Amino acid sequence: MMQQESPPHCQYCDLEPCVFKQFMERVLSDIEIWEMGVGEQHSIRNSQKRKRCYRIFSQYINGHLGKGVRVELPSCVVENVRESFPNEHVDEKYLGFKEN
Repeated sequence: MMQQESPPHCQYCDLEPCVFKQFMERVLSDIEIWEMGVGEQHSIRNSQKRKRCYRIFSQYINGHLGKGVRVELPSCVVENVRESFPNEHVDEKYLGFKEN
């Protein structure tokens, strides 16, 4: 009987399977649908796409949290979303997680 190799641990969150990889396709699909709904007449900044991704990932991971309830996302999600939608300005810093 052949034994399957287990997927490598995530380089950021050290979880198996990686949280980002688990939900990535669904989140990116949701972002594409959202962009189509906004329409071509409005340009969407990467900062808006990042915030939308964070919200969608949070819903997939934690379910609905309610108004004002914040939960820090795994570092793999944050790092990969930042890579996918980087700041437009080189000197601009990322906001990061803020407690209530």
